[in-house]
Amino acid sequence: MYGALKARIMWKVQPGFDRGNLFVSKSCDGINNWHQLGETTTKSGEFIDTKLIARGRWDEAYYKVEIQQNGQRYTSDVISTFGKITRSEFAIARVIMQHEWETLRQFTPIKFFKLRSDGERCTNCMDEDTGQKVGTSLCKVCYGTGFEGGYYPALDSYMHIGQISSKIQDASREGVGASDPVTIRVRMMSYPMMENSDLIVSPLSDKRYLIDTLDYGFFNGKVPVHAEVQLQLLARNDIRYTLPL
Repeated sequence: MYGALKARIMWKVQPGFDRGNLFVSKSCDGINNWHQLGETTTKSGEFIDTKLIARGRWDEAYYKVEIQQNGQRYTSDVISTFGKITRSEFAIARVIMQHEWETLRQFTPIKFFKLRSDGERCTNCMDEDTGQKVGTSLCKVCYGTGFEGGYYPALDSYMHIGQISSKIQDASREGVGASDPVTIRVRMMSYPMMENSDLIVSPLSDKRYLIDTLDYGFFNGKVPVHAEVQLQLLARNDIRYTLPL
């Protein structure tokens, strides 16, 4: 879910299916009366339904994603706004997450960059014939992801910093002599869903972190309502400091 009147539908595209046209459709029962919400690109990885509430109340909605490529049409599984939870469980989880958001926004603002899994292939460090990475250093075009830009557009969020495990020794602005990378434990929102190597940036200090490990806290074992995350601070000479905010 995303906001009071919206639903965010997110997906991942399997390799080889990232150049087709993508359509998001919605149904009131998941079986009949499907109508197309809009056409997007496989690069975005998400679509926001801005008309989740109908007739003044929450309606359960069902969604599917279809890709049309090379004359073929491929359809995802059908998902619902409530998933495997009941309407009452959804309402409770939503209140918990709203409280979590109100608490976290009192702490450190961040930019969340999700690692790209599709898009235009990088021609700077990828061999066009073999599809293999050329060289060992991080590329300034794709940041080692193989896709131009390296990350999806940033999302704004917050984190509460807990334990800091170590300190950088002899850390210059260029990162020369840095050792013992800093790792910190933070509490964050559970959405968007995170993965290892996603990038977290503190715009106030421009410190940049990679997600190292994460554990989700669940309501009733079904709905993730917060995340406990371990972040690793990048050295100042890391190419990812050139990623524009």
